[in-house]
Amino acid sequence: MFTDAPRGLGASLGFSREVHPAFLADTDEARSVRTWLRKREALLTDADAVAVIRRLAAIGARVGIGHVLAGLFDELTDTANWAG
Repeated sequence: MFTDAPRGLGASLGFSREVHPAFLADTDEARSVRTWLRKREALLTDADAVAVIRRLAAIGARVGIGHVLAGLFDELTDTANWAG
């Protein structure tokens, strides 16, 4: 799992690593790599906290704590929707 931010939520939670800056460049090759990673759900945009939390819940489901994380996700997104 890769993230586009070195100190983003995914990296802070310890389940993603920063993608090399060359792959964030504004080039056709870098865009192709990012597209490839996204299609495999292997690139998180840390600006999207909901996506990071969904990924964390999916990881939790695989290790048996998904119900706890899904409840947290519901609570956080309800709060975000109310505040927005």
